[in-house]
Amino acid sequence: MSAAAAMAAPRQAAPLRHDDAAAIVYADAKAAFAGMRINAYIPDASLAKTIGEFMSIPGAETPAQFGADAMIDGCRRHSCIEKAAVIVDMRTRKILAVTLRNFECQYSVLDDSEIAAMARGTASKPLVRCNDEPILDVYVVRRSLRPDALQAEREQLARLRQWGREVGSVGERVQVIVRYAARP
Repeated sequence: MSAAAAMAAPRQAAPLRHDDAAAIVYADAKAAFAGMRINAYIPDASLAKTIGEFMSIPGAETPAQFGADAMIDGCRRHSCIEKAAVIVDMRTRKILAVTLRNFECQYSVLDDSEIAAMARGTASKPLVRCNDEPILDVYVVRRSLRPDALQAEREQLARLRQWGREVGSVGERVQVIVRYAARP
């Protein structure tokens, strides 16, 4: 093949890798979930940091792609029963939706003996109790009120729910995070 023909031939795009989409997750999580907290593997954890924790071991090397959107998953190092799946827009390089399979860990209400132990200094912190069954915490990042964007949200939620059924969970909580400019 001549050099001119080689230059005219369309270049094959490199296949999308987990790390390509993960870079978007790590770059956008703090802005998308600014100041939000979750009771996941520890009580009152930063949601952005929890997403990073739950993506520390990558899932499939090749993300699932839906047009310009890609879905990746992973699990928490040393506790792969805690998992996350994230859908990102590869064009805008923004997070569209996240789900976390977690066991909802919370500080327990202390009884009198536990309070007395803390007062004596023999106990330093309240006990943390985690649920026995995992739950899905789903966060949909609403960036527009356009009908096509709202329909895309429904499809993203359906994909995350399917992922949740595949990894196993009992129940879910869905929260829509508004990240669009207010209407005049």
